Amino acid sequence: MTASESYRNSYSTKNMKDSSIWREASVLMSHPKVSQRVQAGFKKKEQYGVSTALSLRQFVTDQLIKEAKDINNNESARIRSLELIGKISEVALFTDRVETTSSNKSSDEIKLELEQKIHELFASDNG
Repeated sequence: MTASESYRNSYSTKNMKDSSIWREASVLMSHPKVSQRVQAGFKKKEQYGVSTALSLRQFVTDQLIKEAKDINNNESARIRSLELIGKISEVALFTDRVETTSSNKSSDEIKLELEQKIHELFASDNG
């Protein structure tokens, strides 16, 4: 809820203008004890969301493993379960990985290497 909605739910605001409700809600929210309590509530809600997401992730993973191991499932269902398990970020079986290597060659080394390659190219054309 917004601060104004919370104020309306907590106090009698029948004869109050919206601007008055907003002002009173703002004053209340600026009170140190109230703002600390609200922040604690937000933090608890955030932690619950994270733990819920993690528990749902674990549940889905467990169910996929169960389906993959169930010999009573048809082959395509078992293979699909295995495929989805392989796509889980911790497993990352089907993730393309790109390796990059860098060499710290000097410009003189690069020049020499290019000259050798050009020489080899022309030598193979003449040979």
